[in-house]
Amino acid sequence: MKIYSPNNIEVLLHYHTNPTVHPRIHAPAVADATAMLFNTGCIEPDQDHDGQYRTTQKGKAWVKALCNVEIPREAYVDEHGNILG
Repeated sequence: MKIYSPNNIEVLLHYHTNPTVHPRIHAPAVADATAMLFNTGCIEPDQDHDGQYRTTQKGKAWVKALCNVEIPREAYVDEHGNILG
């Protein structure tokens, strides 16, 4: 599975770094991202704080993977797929 969108990344990072309720929790995209992350086992309810989540070991591993992505390289390609330069 891929994380799919910048919104999903932002929501995962929020729950990984911030112990508070997401500031846009009522926005449909944030609610959907929260549900997806919960259903895939990447976040879990914070037992000490109602309405808050924290990353699981799986979620922490996904954050680590995101942090290890290399910066994209630029390439110019001709109509045959050959890299130019």
